[in-house]
Amino acid sequence: MGSTVGLNVVTDFSPRSTNHWLAACNKKCMRRAVCAFVSFLAASTLFVWGEPASPLQRALALSGAYDLLSQISAGLKQGLQLEMPGYDFPARVSTTQAFAEFSNQPKLRRGLEFMVAARVTPDELSAVIQWLDSPLAQKIRKHETQLATVEGMAAMQKFATTSQVDAAPANRAKLCQAIEDEFQLASNVADISLSILAGLERTMAEKSGATPAQVAEIASQLPIPDKEPMRKDTIALCLFTYRNLSDEEIQQYIAHLRSPSGRKFMQAVWIGMRGAFMRAAMDAGERIYESVRKAKLNSQ
Repeated sequence: MGSTVGLNVVTDFSPRSTNHWLAACNKKCMRRAVCAFVSFLAASTLFVWGEPASPLQRALALSGAYDLLSQISAGLKQGLQLEMPGYDFPARVSTTQAFAEFSNQPKLRRGLEFMVAARVTPDELSAVIQWLDSPLAQKIRKHETQLATVEGMAAMQKFATTSQVDAAPANRAKLCQAIEDEFQLASNVADISLSILAGLERTMAEKSGATPAQVAEIASQLPIPDKEPMRKDTIALCLFTYRNLSDEEIQQYIAHLRSPSGRKFMQAVWIGMRGAFMRAAMDAGERIYESVRKAKLNSQ
């Protein structure tokens, strides 16, 4: 393993380290995302960094988008911690400092907000907020808040490991599959991982003088996560969380997801997630590069 994570060519960054880290992150991020984002209504607290919430910030908070951002950050951090035993002390210090970019919530949120604002019109945002404020959306949030407790998660895990999932009515399972079809959670979280890789590659190309072939080496070795288990987890979570909702209520929720404003908002959030984490990866790569460069100068 190289002296630090990420981009090795001129600066001794290791493609293998990057792949191992991202593989660990994929597992952590996808599992956390399933728990945090089975819908765009996950329980969330408005967090506006000292200023009144704008309509966009309110929509991102109530929809669970901010929560997902935090959960993915936590997954990335845990993935890095799994890799840390393989690094020497200087590499641990520089890598930890650089990868703090993935935990910089104010910066990540600004990136998300910027990209969503560029893709969703005020009228579309108003329609999304109207849904989020509806009695049904509030009822859904209440059920999801109950799931967020330790007891709720324990009950969910017990539900998922028993025959209760297979015993669910066919129509209810079909409705939950429709929700997952709209979110495509596993695919989108995997795309975020690829965006992180792209950000690291871009820094490598700009800073280390790597050739296109050397840059492509990292991407060619990246393990692609198995999406089907995550899809099944999402459906199981939906079956459990919404077990006390009627089929009609779930159908209304799906109708919102499929509405022009609901679908456009969701797509914009996923694009914003990818962009925010790609920018963080570029900044992390920059910090790693500078740490390695300074270390080499000091050793001469």
